[in-house]
Amino acid sequence: MSAPPPNPARIRTPGQLCEALGIPLSDEQLAAVTAEPGPGVIIAGAGSGKTTVMAARVVWLVGTGAVRADQVLGLTFTRKAAGELSARIGAALERSGAVDERARHDLQGQTVMTYDAFAGRLVAEHAPRIGVDPIERVLDESTRYRLAGQVVSEAEGGWEHLAGLSPAVLVDWLVTLDAELNGHLVDPERLEAFTPPFVARLLDAPLHRGRPYRDVADAVETARARLELLGLVRSYRERKRRLGCGDFGDQMARSARIARRAPQVAEALRRQFRVVLLDEYQDTSAAQTTMLSGLFSGPDAEHGLGHPVLAVGDPYQGIYGWRGAAISTIGEFPRTFRRGDGDPARVFSLTVNRRSGPVILRGANEILARLDEDPAMPAVGGAGLRLRAVAGAGPGSVTVGRFDDVDEELAWLASDVAAHGCPGRWASLAVLCRTNAAVGRVYDELVEADVPVEVVGLGDLVSLSPVREIVATLRLLDDETDNPALVELLASRRWRIGAPTWPP
Repeated sequence: MSAPPPNPARIRTPGQLCEALGIPLSDEQLAAVTAEPGPGVIIAGAGSGKTTVMAARVVWLVGTGAVRADQVLGLTFTRKAAGELSARIGAALERSGAVDERARHDLQGQTVMTYDAFAGRLVAEHAPRIGVDPIERVLDESTRYRLAGQVVSEAEGGWEHLAGLSPAVLVDWLVTLDAELNGHLVDPERLEAFTPPFVARLLDAPLHRGRPYRDVADAVETARARLELLGLVRSYRERKRRLGCGDFGDQMARSARIARRAPQVAEALRRQFRVVLLDEYQDTSAAQTTMLSGLFSGPDAEHGLGHPVLAVGDPYQGIYGWRGAAISTIGEFPRTFRRGDGDPARVFSLTVNRRSGPVILRGANEILARLDEDPAMPAVGGAGLRLRAVAGAGPGSVTVGRFDDVDEELAWLASDVAAHGCPGRWASLAVLCRTNAAVGRVYDELVEADVPVEVVGLGDLVSLSPVREIVATLRLLDDETDNPALVELLASRRWRIGAPTWPP
């Protein structure tokens, strides 16, 4: 049975598109939105309206009759981002008249999902094609560490380079190495074969006063310890296999292998999804890039070359390097997803920031200029990208403070935030910390200043005072002689019994 044809064209000009969306689009945005179907990458600076552009791109393609709404696949990293993108696309389609409300509701959760959810669906449906079993249960973070802890506790030991490490450190290293191998699509056997000649090259490095340089010696020790750790990785993977479970890294690695070894799967997905949107592409790992290129690109036009894949990202905002992502990935997109004639994919740029004034952006651009010195910074539209303010934006301000100690800095921060906030405006204020360890103290200081606070993310959650109080209460219920827990509870905001109030 052939697929139903696209809807009749309801939008024919960029002006009609902006009218249907109810918002104006800049020339940069329109260039990306109205481009001919084909692979392309948008280098979108911070606050430049990338989500708006992705939603507008779908409305343009559906509204002009190029595709149906259900032929569009959108992928992003988090469920929250997927929900927001799905809602934006659905609302824009409904506002434009391209689909009705019922059709928009049917689209949500089907055409926009996370990369992990897409990989999970691929593995669930096609794992037997590459001779592996589907993953029956996806492990959460705590279960991963629990299984790894069992593997470490049952290991026979006898290590030379892992000796002396605590079980907690071994578990953390084990889980990390397993994830990195998956993220880079490297089998344990390949790493095992690579290590001896790599160590030999390091040992042949020039000496300093007859001894290896410290960095070289550390690299040798790390490589040898990693080689011993591979035994634990194999045991950990065997345990996951026996239990029929796996983590998101296992899913992604298997989906990448499906994309490479099962061309019929890729062909079916390209027929199903005529247009693919990839959000935050700068954070994709080697496994994710392999999966996506295997499914939606190919050696020639008949086998995927030139498929309309639109990636959006900003190399300056990459945050997932620790799990296999590289800022060079987005720079390689034009050659990874080539056009039907073999030429590199088109590159678009969004440089108008709609959140900040020119003074703030001038400071941001100075910092970006330093990042351009990194040789890994992509040469395609990334390096040299400078943000500019939208016409009519207020200047904004940048204030730099110098303080004698952390307490003085926190007091000033809380006072400044409280002075700028008011009911209805709190959500527009944000405090960024360099490390998760600082979040707890910032939180306490803001709460003390009667500032409503929401902590985004779970990093260092136990450092927040409400969580510390709960943990202290539980510890006291378990052991009433736990004096540190008692002090934590008595000094909390509820009781405020601190050192000055204690009897001598």
